[in-house]
Amino acid sequence: MHTIETQFTTTLRQLIREVMPTVLRAVAAESRSPVLKADGSYVTETDLFVERHLIERLRKLFPTVPVLGEEMATEGRDLGTVDAPEFYASFLTSPFHIIIDPIDGTKNFVEGGKPFCIAAALTRAVGDGIWPVASVVVLPMEGVMFWTDDQQVRREVLSSGAIEEVERRSSSCRRISVNSSDRAWLIQNGFEMRLPWISSGSSVHDFMGTATGELCGSMVGKQRLWDLMAPLAIAERLGCVLRDLSTGGVLSRVTPSELSSDLSSRAWGIDRKMVLAPLGTEVASLIAPV
Repeated sequence: MHTIETQFTTTLRQLIREVMPTVLRAVAAESRSPVLKADGSYVTETDLFVERHLIERLRKLFPTVPVLGEEMATEGRDLGTVDAPEFYASFLTSPFHIIIDPIDGTKNFVEGGKPFCIAAALTRAVGDGIWPVASVVVLPMEGVMFWTDDQQVRREVLSSGAIEEVERRSSSCRRISVNSSDRAWLIQNGFEMRLPWISSGSSVHDFMGTATGELCGSMVGKQRLWDLMAPLAIAERLGCVLRDLSTGGVLSRVTPSELSSDLSSRAWGIDRKMVLAPLGTEVASLIAPV
């Protein structure tokens, strides 16, 4: 009998195959016609197509599981009349949840030739928070799809269908990923980065770099819930943990208190400062107070 985790990844992998031709045609097109959203980020017709296609099928197959997509995250809500705990409560208190980022790194997608990802996670209620238990992450520019629904991570080459198990590689690479917002926060709050930093423009892509061993770690601070959940499931299976930046403690759930109360522009934003890194890595070796 298939578990909900296996059903989720099997379904997502099939849905990804269905949307990939449209995504790749858009990549090859001369214009991707972005629209600027209220929070300053881009959205395109491709984002909306991917999200609609995934949500429509997932709601039919998992009718009791709430689905959160980036582009519908505040859909049908008058955020001026709702407080943050109430806004998050109905979704986060369900036993399972599906969280979708139809295109992470939309600016990269619009500009062409730069990394972007499609990501989806199945999360489970853990105490007063949630934690990912299965996920699928696609790197279209690299032509690969990663997923996990148990203790293994698998990688599929989209062009051939070849599948292999993945282990986190030992790497001599000495870099961490930190986006521009978090770099500004670190400077303002007296922290320094102990290693050279990079930012690809796609948080999911950078978190996957930490998961697979291309990077030593990633700071997590100004991202949204859908940026973190899918790569976190894979990173955890590959021996990484999420730690609090200040205390270094290992985290096992993301709670409503760690999500933004600024619903007008940062609904579902993660306000707690964290670091994703291999289990044996101390936070202070990556980011530390000056």
